[in-house]
Amino acid sequence: MSEFSSIKLNEFIFEIRFEANPSLLDYLGRWTSELRDKVGLEHWRISPGKADVYDNIDIELAGERAYFTVKTAGFVKINCVNEKFFPNKSLQIMKFLLSKDEFGKKPLINRLGVRGRFANYYSNTFDELKNVLSDRYVSPTKSVVDIFGGSISDIAGPLDFDIGDGKIKSNTGPMLGQQLTDYFKHPLHLEIIDSTSSNVALYFDVDYYIVPKSKMDISEIKTYINRFGGEIWRVNEDVRNLLSG
Repeated sequence: MSEFSSIKLNEFIFEIRFEANPSLLDYLGRWTSELRDKVGLEHWRISPGKADVYDNIDIELAGERAYFTVKTAGFVKINCVNEKFFPNKSLQIMKFLLSKDEFGKKPLINRLGVRGRFANYYSNTFDELKNVLSDRYVSPTKSVVDIFGGSISDIAGPLDFDIGDGKIKSNTGPMLGQQLTDYFKHPLHLEIIDSTSSNVALYFDVDYYIVPKSKMDISEIKTYINRFGGEIWRVNEDVRNLLSG
């Protein structure tokens, strides 16, 4: 039986960075109204050079937020419950923007990425999670431990990968409940942290991205959004399974 809880405490962020287009400033107001209706996010805010649409009257409490500027667009989702929702909503936003002639059907993309951060609650102790992470995921050699002449009290696993044309930056480590509040500050996160009886969690952070520096149409962008969003969800589940049992 898995020692990990089914509680979903996470944050997903999609962002695309494109060649700056100052003329988009002329369309912030009109597009904000249209995007709000398109993605079903009722509330909006326009600040200098940026438009946000979100799902709560208080933007600080929003569990979903889409945004665009003259050189970026993105979507943030707090506590995603399945692997399909986030890529689908991110794609809705990009389909809307690329449908606008003023935005362009094939913008020059400097960076496209998805980042997922998870707190995987664990039913056993901090030391047990630390030990299983050391045994199965990442561990210094005995020679390294001998140099320090002590025992390992904590461990983290920053690992970076090249995967085809994509890159992954990842990090993981065991955390105690209050430590999580340094990494998950959103009120929806804090509500879960305060109400969860378990005091131990595996923190897992994966940033999956490309830096194409080339023009991309909506079909190419869709491929990467689906790939990165789906793979981040899968990798977190696979790491949980690796450390279970």
